[in-house]
Amino acid sequence: MLLCCCSRGYGTACVVMPGLPDFNLSTVYGANIYGDRGVLWKSLVDNMVVGVPWVIAGDFNIFKNPAHFRGGKLPENVAMEEFKSCIDALDVTELAGHGTWCSNWVSREGHLRKLDYVFCNLEWVQCLPQSYVHVQPPEVSDHCLLSIYLKNGIVTGPKPFKYHRFWEEHPDYADLIRCCWAGYDGDGSDLDGVRI
Repeated sequence: MLLCCCSRGYGTACVVMPGLPDFNLSTVYGANIYGDRGVLWKSLVDNMVVGVPWVIAGDFNIFKNPAHFRGGKLPENVAMEEFKSCIDALDVTELAGHGTWCSNWVSREGHLRKLDYVFCNLEWVQCLPQSYVHVQPPEVSDHCLLSIYLKNGIVTGPKPFKYHRFWEEHPDYADLIRCCWAGYDGDGSDLDGVRI
C-alpha cells in the first residue's frame, strides 16, 4: 500500500493486490460534532479519485436517511442533506452488502443509528462487479466491522443503478422518457424484477 493523501478525518491509499485491478481505498472517520464534518466533506470532494476504482469506507458519524435512525429525537435534516450532497458530488453509491442490517450505535434508551458505510465509484463497479460488503455484528465496539470481499469477473446478478433527481430538471427529460417508452416492444414481463 502506498499512502496517497491524508487529511483530517480520512486517508487514501493505492492498493495493489495480485489478481485484482489496482484500486484506491479511503478510510473515513467523521467527527462527532456536526459542524466539524464539513471539513471532511470538502476534503473528500476536493481530493476525489477519478478514473480508477475507488472505495470509501468507515464511520461517517451521520446517516443517509431517516430509515437509518430509530428512536430518540431525529437530528436536523441539514446534516443528512450535507452528507448526501457530498456523496452525490463524489458520484459514488453504497456497495451492496450481505448479512443483516446492523445499526452502529445503541444507547441505553434503545436508539439505533447506522453510521458506518462503504461507498464505491463507477470504475469500482466495472472492475470489481462481484465485490460486496459483509456486515459483522459488533463485538468490542459499538460499531460494526465492515468486511469488503473483492471479486472480479462477470456479473450474473442485478447491476446497481443510481437515479439522480436533478435529471428531472433537464428540459428534455419528459420527452426523452416518453420517447424511450414509446419504442419499447415488450409485454412488460421483463420488468417484473424492477423495484422502485
